[in-house]
Amino acid sequence: MAFVGVYLVEDWPGNAKPKSVGVTEKDGELSFSYSLPDKKSELRFVLSKIPNSKKHLYLLSIPGQDGTNNANMFFVGQAENEQTHIWVVHSN
Repeated sequence: MAFVGVYLVEDWPGNAKPKSVGVTEKDGELSFSYSLPDKKSELRFVLSKIPNSKKHLYLLSIPGQDGTNNANMFFVGQAENEQTHIWVVHSN
């Protein structure tokens, strides 16, 4: 899968940011993981190509995870040769 790998984090919301984020695929399921000084996180996500996107955008859906009180979260992503951009989708 093209998105599997380790990504250097250049910008992150909040005061503490991880140095990198790892994306893995196991049994057809994608997940990403990162570490902060006081917390390690691994979250499953679903990646879908946005139909007819001229900028090759993808929707990253993170369903509520077992053992957390987090609701579904959504991001828009764009993968380029040298850089991957991910933007948070906020609901009103």
